[in-house]
Amino acid sequence: MKVNEYKMASSIEEALTTLATSPTEYRMLAGGTDVLPRFRDNLIKEDKILDLTLLKAELGFITMDETGALHIGAMATHQEIVENEIIKEHFSVLQDACRTVGSIQIKNRGTIGGNIMNASPAGDALPVLIAADAEVILISVGGERRMLLEDFLLGPGKTAIKSDEILKEIVLPKVYHVSRSNVKYEGQYRKLGGRKALTISIASVAVLKDHENKIRVAYGALSPRIQRASAVEDYVNSAAELDMDSLYQVVEKCVNPLSDVRASAEYRKKVAANLTRMILMQMRYDFKDESGEGGC
Repeated sequence: MKVNEYKMASSIEEALTTLATSPTEYRMLAGGTDVLPRFRDNLIKEDKILDLTLLKAELGFITMDETGALHIGAMATHQEIVENEIIKEHFSVLQDACRTVGSIQIKNRGTIGGNIMNASPAGDALPVLIAADAEVILISVGGERRMLLEDFLLGPGKTAIKSDEILKEIVLPKVYHVSRSNVKYEGQYRKLGGRKALTISIASVAVLKDHENKIRVAYGALSPRIQRASAVEDYVNSAAELDMDSLYQVVEKCVNPLSDVRASAEYRKKVAANLTRMILMQMRYDFKDESGEGGC
């Protein structure tokens, strides 16, 4: 696909003005790890690029506010999240997910905002963020709006962003993250791919336990949209005793995978249930007649 216009914004204000005054849509470029290959493969409809690289200083932040909420700028890279001490202390499961994103080169270029805007059902950071009720803040010349990430992601490659908006940041409310020293908090992210390294997920799962000791679950690569797995949450949070057959049945209610060259739909369901069981057992949940982790 031919790029008919390329513009590099030098400030947020310039970027927003460009979007507000353009009669046609721009495709925004941050790290470029998704956008450039998709341009090469003719998978992007826009023929204009708005490069946000110079906005790194404004949108690359990782901070905690006075309420304890975490704020992650859209231009923060996966590697910066992996290395960040605030996230290590308060939401290390996100670091675990970001560690699985591609090669070290991809982690150093790819941004959390790009991961969200790509809206891939297999995006590694997305199940963790959705399980935590993360919100996105979108900005335009008219101001900003805030919505749940789960509602923002509409399907593969589709989001609720408007043509004049930029994703500014992701917000993680304090209620779903506390210090590691607090025994009420636990969380894990696991995925399975076709090989050990640099792999796209066949299935992935994020399991968190919030301040009320309630399990929160989201699956990746198993449905067109990543959403909270409410049936799994209800089962784990209410069952007096867990068993694998029942877990598999409720996982089936929450996922709608496709069969493709990497795995069948049935295999993906079994993988999801096994990954969930592995995490729950490590979080000290007992399964009836279960003595080991098993395999996928």
